[in-house]
Amino acid sequence: MKTARRYASGAFQALTPLVILVLCMAASTALSCKNVAEPVRKDASGQSAASQKLRGTFLNGMNAAWIKYGRDLTEFDELAFASMLDSIASAGGNAVRWWIHVNGSTTPLYDQGTGKVSGMPEVAIVNLERALDLAYERNMLIIPCLWSFDMLQDQWGVNRMRNKKLITDSEYTQAYIDQALTPILEAVGTHPAVFAWEVCNEPEGMTNEFGWSTDRVSMKEVQAFVNRIAGAVHRFDPSIAVTNGSWSFRVLTDVDGNINWYRDDRLTAAGGDPLGTLDFYSVHFYQQHFGDALSPFHNAASDWELDKPIVVAEFAAKGIVNLGGANAGFKPSSTLTPEQAYVRLYQSGYAGALSWTYSNHDGFGGVSDAAAGIRAVSVLLDD
Repeated sequence: MKTARRYASGAFQALTPLVILVLCMAASTALSCKNVAEPVRKDASGQSAASQKLRGTFLNGMNAAWIKYGRDLTEFDELAFASMLDSIASAGGNAVRWWIHVNGSTTPLYDQGTGKVSGMPEVAIVNLERALDLAYERNMLIIPCLWSFDMLQDQWGVNRMRNKKLITDSEYTQAYIDQALTPILEAVGTHPAVFAWEVCNEPEGMTNEFGWSTDRVSMKEVQAFVNRIAGAVHRFDPSIAVTNGSWSFRVLTDVDGNINWYRDDRLTAAGGDPLGTLDFYSVHFYQQHFGDALSPFHNAASDWELDKPIVVAEFAAKGIVNLGGANAGFKPSSTLTPEQAYVRLYQSGYAGALSWTYSNHDGFGGVSDAAAGIRAVSVLLDD
């Protein structure tokens, strides 16, 4: 087996003191790669070492979310990626969320006979490492998002039935872990620019219970998939943080009749891996769909009664307003400018604000819209 690459610890020279603290805490708890299960280490409060990475800091930035949809790893545009990082960093940002496999159209590789994952294109891992190096050079943290609900959408290059098995059949999930995820982790799992690995973007979108994708699976099957992927990452190295990009607090809290489908005990019950829990929660919010009751902008982080930090990983870069057009509609009781939205999340106890999206392709705004908010939080972080 290929020897896992171990990156030297050390903070970025230009990061804020709070983000430097994050990286130093991560380095102090770093463990060597394990081939056998080892309990994720927790402190007296029950928080894993990886979860503690978010204590005392704030991820301030936005979604990339891609340069070339589904093709960033195989057709990497270094100049465009660097420009994206520079644009967000120049506003004072310290973090970017970036989609990699997306829908499985170009990565990973699949066996044409069995339909199981058979590997990763060599160039994809080379490009992934280069992208992370570019982020490191710019003092930026990356949350690579492995998958999206788009893996069950009718899109170019997507084999929905094959992807469905990857989610629902443990043998197919394990093939992905062994043949694709593990090589990725061996190459860049502990890269200093990686803040955390995200299992899936809005997996609820491909479920019978909540979804809108072409094909659907059950929430229990999503839970099992998230559990097994998170467990594999933690088994590789317990210090690596894992999250999942939930579409709404409807699936991420037990308050007000909702259900936190990603609670530790529920994930382990579904997938059977005791290491397969999340280190922090990631949630999305769009004002045309939900009002105050499910809004992170109208509720403090503590109101959700969760046991982990919460990053608001998608919201409109244009702010909490009626966007009109294809995104028309407004359900909250009050509006917020981008600056007010970012500052509200920071002051309400959340662990991060990542607006949607640098690519500015769908009416929610781009970096020019988000810049004032990112800059305002950057000033607060420096105080």
